[in-house]
Amino acid sequence: MEVPPPVPLDHVDLEMLTEALHSFDGFIGFSYCPSTGRVQAEIDEEGNPIEVADYDPLVVPIDYVGNRGSFKDMEDFVALREDAELADRLARSLREKRPFRAFGDAVYRAEDEGSSGLITEWHEFSNARRTRRALVWLREWDLIDDETLVSALAPTDWVALT
Repeated sequence: MEVPPPVPLDHVDLEMLTEALHSFDGFIGFSYCPSTGRVQAEIDEEGNPIEVADYDPLVVPIDYVGNRGSFKDMEDFVALREDAELADRLARSLREKRPFRAFGDAVYRAEDEGSSGLITEWHEFSNARRTRRALVWLREWDLIDDETLVSALAPTDWVALT
């Protein structure tokens, strides 16, 4: 069976791929179809999950990337703060029992207290980081070449993954 070539990057549902890589409910798996650029949930007609071994052989299973990258995003965002007091408050939130929730609360509270634009800045930073991880995933599966990767990453160089 001949495998069709991957679609160009502008045909990839990058937003859905990003969500699939960062979503985990322990139940539904996702796959990526290189010939269409689409992401799909792998469920049967009754809504039950399909085992990875039973996926269509022309799709690539999407594994959850975990939350370490997202936690690192929060740490790096804190490190970029010029306001030492704000950076300290955000950093403290990362040491709480539920750091993702605490960090979000701290960002919203800081904006309410005068850090104008912080919520938007955090969302732009986080989204750019997540998109970068999706682009790297495409490259790791040889679904885009190095030149395409470098070109696609250029607009998000300000949030380079470390």
